Amino acid sequence: MLKLVMRNLVSNGIKFSERGGEVSVDATRHNGKVLFEVQDSGIGIPEEIQQRIFKTTIESRSGTLNERGSGIGLHLCKQFIEEQEGEIGFESKEGKGSRF
Repeated sequence: MLKLVMRNLVSNGIKFSERGGEVSVDATRHNGKVLFEVQDSGIGIPEEIQQRIFKTTIESRSGTLNERGSGIGLHLCKQFIEEQEGEIGFESKEGKGSRF
């Protein structure tokens, strides 16, 4: 499940970044837990979408090269992480990228 989550987050980072943009993956250990972060230099998530980003009712957005998606990937990521007793969150600024 963790592999699927990471693959989806990296894929989203690539999809929503311009050519030549950056996507990074980092892992750190803190108090017996591991924090995985996927950060991109992409287009970011508009505030009106941020409120419902992990819901199943989210509409799919096209990527920077008009890539299509189902709009359900982040909802599944949340379910998979919570099934493993973890947490998922994000920070994003429109035009500045996102970090999950």
